[in-house]
Amino acid sequence: MATAAGKAKPAIAHPGSVAKQRILVSYRNPASALVEVEDGDRLPFDTVAQLALACQQGQHVLEFQKQVCDKLEPRLGEWCAKEAQNIATAYLAFREGRFLFLVVRKAVAYDRDFSDRLTDLDIAVARDSDLDLIKLDVLALPNVSEEVARSFIGSGNNG
Repeated sequence: MATAAGKAKPAIAHPGSVAKQRILVSYRNPASALVEVEDGDRLPFDTVAQLALACQQGQHVLEFQKQVCDKLEPRLGEWCAKEAQNIATAYLAFREGRFLFLVVRKAVAYDRDFSDRLTDLDIAVARDSDLDLIKLDVLALPNVSEEVARSFIGSGNNG
């Protein structure tokens, strides 16, 4: 979604909150497990190792969401607020397994200082250990229409 310059709105929709539920794990035999959730869902696992891997992956997804919602979005919003005089619109989209932070500038002419500041942001995010699950590309465009900007994001994405 677009972020108007000077307003620190989330650039992407926040995933739904995860409701805490009781989970019952049944071991029908030593090798397999059945997970039963309060809402009635049943998830069979052929091996206990598969169950453990699913738990690890679930934790990884939750940590990824936390990094995006609690760290990346606020950081990009703060950067946009500082650069409000230069930014017409900014987008955060997920494409090809990476995030794209696309900034549409107010001006058409190239601005080396602005590009340097965007590069500094890119480097800071890449080096931030609190964002170790985030892969981010950055791109600045001159003042273009929304249609042109969205063509850089592509179709079927969260931008």
